[in-house]
Amino acid sequence: MTDLIHVVERAYRTDAATEADWLKGAAEAVVALVPEAVGTISYAFDVADSGWIDLRSVTEVNVPSGFGAVLLGGPTTAADMGSELQGALVNQYLTLGIGSLKSILAPFLAQAIVRDYYRNAISRHGFTEFLAISATDLTSSGCVIGMPCSRQPALGRSHSVRWGRIATHLAAGFRLYRKLQKLRGGDPSRDAEAVLRPDGRVEHATGGAATTVGREALRAAAVAADKARGPMRRRDPDGAVAIWRGLVAGRWSLVDHFDRDGRRYVLAHVNDSATKDPRALTAREREVVGYARRGHSNKLIAYELGLAPSTVGALLTRAMTKLGVSTAVDLT
Repeated sequence: MTDLIHVVERAYRTDAATEADWLKGAAEAVVALVPEAVGTISYAFDVADSGWIDLRSVTEVNVPSGFGAVLLGGPTTAADMGSELQGALVNQYLTLGIGSLKSILAPFLAQAIVRDYYRNAISRHGFTEFLAISATDLTSSGCVIGMPCSRQPALGRSHSVRWGRIATHLAAGFRLYRKLQKLRGGDPSRDAEAVLRPDGRVEHATGGAATTVGREALRAAAVAADKARGPMRRRDPDGAVAIWRGLVAGRWSLVDHFDRDGRRYVLAHVNDSATKDPRALTAREREVVGYARRGHSNKLIAYELGLAPSTVGALLTRAMTKLGVSTAVDLT
């Protein structure tokens, strides 16, 4: 049976043969949790050098023929928009979490354009709304899981928190899948910095995972993930997702691995998304600033990176001092 933790588990599956297969598996797990959804259109993307979005690995499940082509054709093209509007729309596109397609487009396009687009791309196929979960990180790459809906879905604050956390894991899992496919042929057992038992006992550690702080952080994270996968996943699904953080200490993702005897181990792979920065910020400061510029709250950043909210606040303050700005708003 699909539940929230099943989606998190599916995000860290690294055995998919292709990127499209990974997307299909993740999308099928997600759509099973949205009663209003009737199918999925999912794709990976990169922000091109031109500043616009390049799509690839488009997968469609249980949608009418021709629906995806019209939907992904969009209400307008980059050539029809000025660079400022184009940049604003791309930034909105890179916002992690869940939202209706209308709420994404409405702030940037004329009401008549959005209305006509919905009539041609959504309503004519018998759908009421289209939900999109955007799973992005600081690399300006990621994936989108889109869901046409037969009726208007509920999107209250609790839903936004829930799906923000789910999107965090989808982004981290997709980043890890691409990294392992590129560097290690998809084999998660190679080059892991730590191997742990599900009870948190560290069997092997190297690099940062070998330090006392690293070992303890990984031990606690493995125990938390194992607890989330137990009875808690049914009894308190949101609580289970809350204790399974996006990263461990801002550095590692945890991946299941079974040996030849069927015993389960937990592998810790370096999976941070920090980018290079010439302004003397540390890697962790760059990450915190990057997510803050995307509009993420300190609480969400703490969840994404597996840090304490107070640590995020301190990193942000230190970064603002180095950058010579007085408020987080000035970072944008």
